[in-house]
Order: sequence, then C-alpha cells, then structure tokens
Amino acid sequence: MSTQTLKAELRQQQGKEWAKKARAAGKLPGVVYGPGFQALSVVLDTHAFSVARKATVGEQVLLNLELDNGGRERVFVKDVQRDPVTAAPLHVDLFRVDPTRPVHLNVRLRVVGSIPAGVRDGGMLERARNQIAIEALADSVPAHIDVDLSELTYGKSLHVSDLPALPGVTYMDPADTPLFSIVGKAKEEVPAAAAAAAATPATAPAAS
Repeated sequence: MSTQTLKAELRQQQGKEWAKKARAAGKLPGVVYGPGFQALSVVLDTHAFSVARKATVGEQVLLNLELDNGGRERVFVKDVQRDPVTAAPLHVDLFRVDPTRPVHLNVRLRVVGSIPAGVRDGGMLERARNQIAIEALADSVPAHIDVDLSELTYGKSLHVSDLPALPGVTYMDPADTPLFSIVGKAKEEVPAAAAAAAATPATAPAAS
C-alpha cells in the first residue's frame, strides 16, 4: 500500500460562513477522528489533497498528516463530501489509525488477466461488487486486490472464497458471496450436419 504526506492546520473556526471563505481561499475543511481519540478539526490545502487523490484514484492510501503544531497522524480518507455540480471537495473525513488495532475498510477489486473464457464464448461479465470489505492492521491494508477472471466460464461465478489469501487481511463478507459472474446467452454449437448443409449451395431446379 502506498503512503503520501499532507500538511494540515488545526482550526478553531466553525460554521458555514467560515467554511465558505476557507474554500474560496483554496482550503479544505476536515475532521480527524477514531476510536478513543478526541476528534480534531483541521484544514488542508485543497489542491494538494486533490493531486494526492488523483495520483492514486481508486486505491486505498495511508496518509501521513503533518499538523502545524508539530504533531503527526496516520489516517485513511473515510469520506469526501463534494459539490453536486462541480464535484469539488467540500469536506473530508479522515480516520485516524491506531497501529495496534485492526481497521475496517473497503478495498477496490481490480480485474486483471485476459478476457474471461465465458465472455469469449458469448456471455457477459456481471460485476456484483467494485469493492470488498476487509479487516486488517493499517500496514497490512492493500491498495487494491487483483482478481484474475481469465478462466471464468459461462454460468459460473467468482466468490469471496476465491479471492487470494493476503497476509494479515480478513474478508468480512460471507465466503459464498458472489462477486463476478458470466451470464447471458453463450454461443451455441452448430451441429456438423446442419453446418454442412448450410454451407452447400442450393441447386437450381431443372427447366421443364
């Protein structure tokens, strides 16, 4: 899993008017929270945060947060509130990591390998999940989980139990939960006799 460093300022100000002015100045309000931890109100540089997110889109990234009071916190991005029109970030929730306690996160399922066998035979790939819930210590959280569907055939599914075993990672969904399936109508085999008949040109009737 990759890590990135961001600077953050502790903030005392609250309220919609302050938040509006902060965003206009290129600042992103946020909160750092976690079990047994007193929440901290912070403000980040919006541009730096956006660049960090774009560089690792779809990945789980552990952030090293450097506070202006000299403190440091390790956090995961738990939620980003965005403007419904511009999609610009408005507020960010940062989950503080306790290195001795496991965290529960959703991690992206990344499809790798060649086109599934069932799709080559005319079926369609149906994706039930884009992410999978896991439990792990922060340093064991994978950026993503690779899933090879190359051998998935028509009418078959890949379940949680088929995911790769990763050190220190526990999958939280039941083992029989389907994640990917090949559905739809597969190519039908044409009987040899019918194929031969279809390939034989028709003979014109004799003139009377």
